[in-house]
Amino acid sequence: MSTLICLISGQLVPNLLSVIKLEPKSVVLVHTEATQKQADHFGAIIQKRYGVQEVIKKDVLPFNPLAIRKVAEEIIRDFLGSKITLNYTGGTKPMAIEFVRAFEDQDATLLYT
Repeated sequence: MSTLICLISGQLVPNLLSVIKLEPKSVVLVHTEATQKQADHFGAIIQKRYGVQEVIKKDVLPFNPLAIRKVAEEIIRDFLGSKITLNYTGGTKPMAIEFVRAFEDQDATLLYT
């Protein structure tokens, strides 16, 4: 099963491009309290229009590296054995840094659009 992890911010087009190109079965949307609505909207679109079977949303604190890293490690555990692509284009800079650090040692593809 292929899983795409997207860090959500106000610009959803880079995440949409990765969904269209990679055609994942499962997408994890990592968002902050401020980007909850974007994550909800984006999740509905990719399920309805692009055939994503499963959308999982994970809330993170936008500027707390330890909390961000903990969420990244939870996702790694949850999808162990899956083919994973991390699109770290969105989110805050601390989110991108901590997710890349967590996933670079995994057998994951890192994507920045």
